[in-house]
Amino acid sequence: MGISSDRRRARRLIRRRLALPQGRPLTLQHLVDAVAVARGKPVEVVHRVLAPRVTGFCAVRPDRDVVVVDATAPRFLQMVITCHELFHLLHDDAPAQDGPIDPETARALMPGLGQDMVEMVLLGRCLDGAHDRDEVEHLAEVGGTELMQMLDLTPGAAATGSYTSALENRRPGV
Repeated sequence: MGISSDRRRARRLIRRRLALPQGRPLTLQHLVDAVAVARGKPVEVVHRVLAPRVTGFCAVRPDRDVVVVDATAPRFLQMVITCHELFHLLHDDAPAQDGPIDPETARALMPGLGQDMVEMVLLGRCLDGAHDRDEVEHLAEVGGTELMQMLDLTPGAAATGSYTSALENRRPGV
């Protein structure tokens, strides 16, 4: 699939799954709240110091979903990471709570997290064989960018064109 078809696929999923507020600027909190409604449980966004090359991840719990974002990343990048992880939750490809990672490995990869958070985290995507990990990550990059472009990042009536156009050509993994 090409980027145009991936964007259409991501937009369809966003329109189908999210009930977003109309007639007012959209904030990151609006997206978090909309994903929580779509998933039927709260979504908590936390900022923690993560290991090098780990920028964020999401964890699924029976009572809530948690998006963990690297606290040392610049603010704008934290928003990009959050949108990417929200799309994973929205697309239902977040790691399951009983996935294949042991607590010692998780603690080594995420030294800034508390024990309770480490226990609920899986860094590897738990795929059922129907999806390739790269395909899932690519779609999350595209979908996260689509979510990011929906946000009004500036106060007042100013547009976010300079931010969104910079995101147009983001490559997966960037």
